[in-house]
Amino acid sequence: MCYILSMKKSSDLVIKKKRKVLKDDLKDPVNYKLIQDCLLKLKAGASYDQIADAHWLTRVSVKKVIMGYLRRTMSSNIEHTRRLELARMDDLWTVAYIQAMQGNLKGTSICLQIQKQRAEMLGLEAPKRVEQTITPALVLPPEED
Repeated sequence: MCYILSMKKSSDLVIKKKRKVLKDDLKDPVNYKLIQDCLLKLKAGASYDQIADAHWLTRVSVKKVIMGYLRRTMSSNIEHTRRLELARMDDLWTVAYIQAMQGNLKGTSICLQIQKQRAEMLGLEAPKRVEQTITPALVLPPEED
């Protein structure tokens, strides 16, 4: 642990503990446990300052590491969920396609619905045009000079 000496007046000598900087290294088990603890405190409603004070860390490093961790996990979870849903759609589409090829109209309808939903999920649909009209609710009289 490192200490900092500071003096406000010539008679006052204050010894403070230096705050550590949290590294964004999830492979280190100590860091991983610390990051998890910081996330639990954030989830419980603690501020970044409170989390930093509890662990003798700098506020900036706590915020940077937590935001980086959330950004990485959220993007990987979203992609994982997307791939899982696409695989489920493929399985359902295969069953419906076999029925559609046998002349079943309900199977054809289900195939088309799955294809539409898959295209929306992958962003293959053309953007929808929305028209909006604005009507003034109140007309103000012109200002007099």
